Amino acid sequence: MKRTPIIRKTPLVARKQFAAMSAVRQALTVTKEKPKAVAIRPALKRGRSTGKPTKTESERIDRIKRGECVCCHLNHSLGRLRAAFQGCDAHHLLSGARRRGHTFTIGACPWHHRGVRPFGEMTDKEAADLYGPSLAHGSKPFHAFYGSDDDLLALQERLLEGAEMSGQAGDA
Repeated sequence: MKRTPIIRKTPLVARKQFAAMSAVRQALTVTKEKPKAVAIRPALKRGRSTGKPTKTESERIDRIKRGECVCCHLNHSLGRLRAAFQGCDAHHLLSGARRRGHTFTIGACPWHHRGVRPFGEMTDKEAADLYGPSLAHGSKPFHAFYGSDDDLLALQERLLEGAEMSGQAGDA
């Protein structure tokens, strides 16, 4: 069977592009600089939407991992139990199924982040009743109970500032 080349009916230059992309390109040519909100990232390795963290971002993530789970902190303030884990996972907050960056990271224990039950004989329902909903079992019930990502990020920043203040007070 003989193959024939594909012939375009309209040249590529004359095709209409997405309105958003043409507006972005037009804005970039007018201002001659890349605004941060519109910058298009190149493809990254391993499908991650964030690159390698900087030194300050790495230090922040390490402090988050050594600290307390944001959700367990909220549970304790509400008189509920904390999940029995040492340390936290660093959970990168998302925007449109893409990571927002390494500075948008909160600490979440394995139960609240990945749905790992604190005790093996527990069911997911029992763990959710005791410790609150897990992000791995649905973001809607999780955010309905604990608040938006931005609220959790603000609380994480306050917890980090409190840890810095107590660390500085111990040094003095």
